[in-house]
Amino acid sequence: MLHRACCLCDADDARLLMIDDGQRVVRCSRCGFIYCNPIPTLEELQDYYATSYRDVDGWWQTFRHDRFYVFREGLKEIRRYCASGTLLDVGCSLGLFLSWARQAGFETAGVELSPPAARFARERLGLNVHCGTLQNAPFAPATFDVVTFWDVLEHVADPLGDVRRTRELLKPGGLLVVRVPNVGFHLLRTRLLRLIRRDGFTGLDARNHLNHFTARTLRALLERAGFRVLKVKPGTLNIYGNLPKDAVKFVYWHVARIFKWTFGVDIGNILEAYAVK
Repeated sequence: MLHRACCLCDADDARLLMIDDGQRVVRCSRCGFIYCNPIPTLEELQDYYATSYRDVDGWWQTFRHDRFYVFREGLKEIRRYCASGTLLDVGCSLGLFLSWARQAGFETAGVELSPPAARFARERLGLNVHCGTLQNAPFAPATFDVVTFWDVLEHVADPLGDVRRTRELLKPGGLLVVRVPNVGFHLLRTRLLRLIRRDGFTGLDARNHLNHFTARTLRALLERAGFRVLKVKPGTLNIYGNLPKDAVKFVYWHVARIFKWTFGVDIGNILEAYAVK
């Protein structure tokens, strides 16, 4: 395990917020960023994600179902800013979004830490996927028109470093897309359910979610990396096929969008940010 300072302001003065899934979740005393400390080493993370993808065919069927709406709406939003060009998906998993982006006319590449997932994307889908981290990916500067992080920045050890590396890889005016859980929602939910269940309910998924963003801290991260943030909005929801639950989620999603438009308050469970170099 590795000790780290706040990646948003470099302060090493954080207070314990809670223990979640055995991990210490802390809040920076200077800027308020919430993160796990300590965190697993890169080798530990590689082992975790390698074992997570043992059943790649099962995950492929799950992703095709659960991520359909997210990726469909995400591609629509991206094409409002960039209709075609080169696109890099960081943490591309099995390559589902890349395959859809390729069908939409983009020239695609991906980065994935898990060898089984990267191998599936390369061999089964014929995608250009680098197995490793974004920092050691062999891409030249100013290569891409779009870079996407779909539910990825919460998992990485150095989100600021990865976003700065992304800025190097983007062409001038290139688009960055980031989707992360909204810790404001999940922290409240976790505390409420722990009161009700009284059994140490795990709500932040802190075993593999190392960074926990609000709309404010996500915007601050992107701006510190040199991006101009176009918007931060309630993220499109995952659909799991349970009609009553999905209906409730849709209603809440629309309520969250109304709150955002009317009051500028982010109450949704997911955040999506769009920014340009």
